Amino acid sequence: MKYSRHLAGGLSACLALLAACQPPAKEAPLPTAPLLETLPANYRPLDRQDTLTSDYTPDSGRAAGSVRLSAAPRHRVLVRAQFVAASAMRRAGRDTLTFRHTYSPLYADDHTGYAWQFSYLCDRSYDLPEDADGLPLRLRRRLTTRLALVEYRRHPENGAVYRGDEYLRDYPFYPVAQAIVSDSVLYVRAYAVRPDAPRPDTLVTYFRHGPHQKRVSYAADQLDTTRQATIRFSFRPLPAGRRVDRPAR
Repeated sequence: MKYSRHLAGGLSACLALLAACQPPAKEAPLPTAPLLETLPANYRPLDRQDTLTSDYTPDSGRAAGSVRLSAAPRHRVLVRAQFVAASAMRRAGRDTLTFRHTYSPLYADDHTGYAWQFSYLCDRSYDLPEDADGLPLRLRRRLTTRLALVEYRRHPENGAVYRGDEYLRDYPFYPVAQAIVSDSVLYVRAYAVRPDAPRPDTLVTYFRHGPHQKRVSYAADQLDTTRQATIRFSFRPLPAGRRVDRPAR
């Protein structure tokens, strides 16, 4: 009996040691697909630049975890998204960049400076265009993904890192991988979007004011998961009050 207890204890210790020696679980492989040389004309455009604004809060309030909006000029940045052809990536040597999943952390916990963060879920928004009489024409669904460009600062007194200004923008694609070059430059591989693809298999009944009803068609954005687009993101701070937007096509 004593021997059995010692044997059981020894086996438990060996099993614990073996478990500790096991390599960590590997991250799932990245989704792969041919990289686009050109973006099809009937896809939502990827090239754009936007002036993004962050609500201004004094650093003392941010460091304390409180939100006290101020009437002072708000901080602005100019964010540019640019489609990059596969051949251009090779010529610039950017095809050697290490891409990681968008849900993988790109930064250390004590990172200061700017960080790019993409949502891993698509946002689905709906709109119902109407004619001059107020009757619906069709139901449309759009797909977008949100980018948050966040600045992290270090408190001068206690050294704690806290979340500073945050700039948000929705983009018409779905990111699958990203490679950071610097705080101000990021490359993203994404599935592009075919807009307003008709869905004849789906009809929607629209009701209004009791007996009035109408069957309307349904169109939805669709991701092209057979190919990936490479997008270069960059930003630069702007003086307060200056705006340099270029509308998306």
